[in-house]
Amino acid sequence: MKSIRDIYVIGNGPSSSHTMGPAFAVEHILNKYKKVKFVKVYLYESLALTGKGHLTDYIIEKKFKEAGVACEIVFDLKTAVEHPNTMKFEVTLDDLSVVNEIIVSSGGGTIVTNDDSKKDEKEVYKEANLTEILKFCSENGISLYEYVIKHEGEDLLNYLKEVLKTMDNAIARGRSA
Repeated sequence: MKSIRDIYVIGNGPSSSHTMGPAFAVEHILNKYKKVKFVKVYLYESLALTGKGHLTDYIIEKKFKEAGVACEIVFDLKTAVEHPNTMKFEVTLDDLSVVNEIIVSSGGGTIVTNDDSKKDEKEVYKEANLTEILKFCSENGISLYEYVIKHEGEDLLNYLKEVLKTMDNAIARGRSA
């Protein structure tokens, strides 16, 4: 099983695949290419069909604007791609050379890039599911809390406090709106 950090991901809403993934994709582009002049982003299939409602274009434009990079977004409803949440970033660098990056928003804020084409993510827990974990805890006389801390480390608690604070803030913003 993966880390609890992979379950509770902090990012822009309203959608992990249509908002968080694209935001993380922009961050990937900006980190990989330091001298970006302009970016044309092509959104395909599901991102093109529902991107407006999920603020996909908004978050992409916002992230590039924060970095001082101009961008254009194309909602391509015709091109067929392997994954419905595929984006193509046509990056024009300061020297006017152009590079293309295909990035997939695979859900939960996770992105798959040209660089990793779905790298094997480190397994934190050898047990495959909660039933197996609870059985392990029972057989070894430890609590679920002790098991998680043993595998994730004490710093997980600070991360989960930040997740809770983020959730509480989102609820408060929603209630006030």
